[in-house]
Amino acid sequence: MSGTAVMKVLAHRSENGRSVRVVEYRFDGSRLYFEGPSLYTHVDANGTNQLDYIAAMGQAMAGKPSVLLLGTAGGALATQLSRAGASVTAVDDCSAGCCQSNANSSPLGRSSPKPELALPNDLPPLSQGG
Repeated sequence: MSGTAVMKVLAHRSENGRSVRVVEYRFDGSRLYFEGPSLYTHVDANGTNQLDYIAAMGQAMAGKPSVLLLGTAGGALATQLSRAGASVTAVDDCSAGCCQSNANSSPLGRSSPKPELALPNDLPPLSQGG
């Protein structure tokens, strides 16, 4: 695959001093969410978390009937807990150009009532498998 990029940028926004990028690996459809140089979320093509620190937090909160998450980043933890049956309220810092996250939608591009992290509404859906 000479000359073919390994990743494609799905969205890139800079506002209020923050830079947010969502990229997708071409070979497996997984998505990564970066704020500046920091990786906050990595989910596979089905929206399942791929980061150890999020998995550890999910294990610590497993079995809780309701959870309030503040500072949700890409929403992988909220999605993981919601899929496990918890009622999740997930809120990010709206003063920095972000919006409330809908935990019932998969992170990084699924539809939600408000745009996630001020990214475009037309971010393509996850491919649901490589």
